[in-house]
Amino acid sequence: MEENVREAGASHVRVMTEAERENYEGITLDQSPDGAAEHRAKADERERMRIVFEQGDAKSVRDELLRHFLGRYWKLKLIGFGTAIVLAVFLFLVALPALSVLLVVGGLVFLLSQLFRS
Repeated sequence: MEENVREAGASHVRVMTEAERENYEGITLDQSPDGAAEHRAKADERERMRIVFEQGDAKSVRDELLRHFLGRYWKLKLIGFGTAIVLAVFLFLVALPALSVLLVVGGLVFLLSQLFRS
């Protein structure tokens, strides 16, 4: 019975040549007369290239640490923190001094108007 299985399967089995064995990369394709094997080989190659492209995302240690401490959207959080710091610096160094100068000038105008009213 085992010989019958071998004989029946022998028509679908092809032994690799020496050159094919040396260049073997772990993928075996069925051969068919209509060129489906070639089409499948090209599709497999495109799929392999796509996977390599997606896995080629090299992350630095800094990126991994920031993702660990700040969470998934760490870049947006850093942009938010930076914006808040810039806004606070602007308010403290520009708006607050300008407001205090206006307040002092307004007080002086009020005092001078009271002085000359009498």
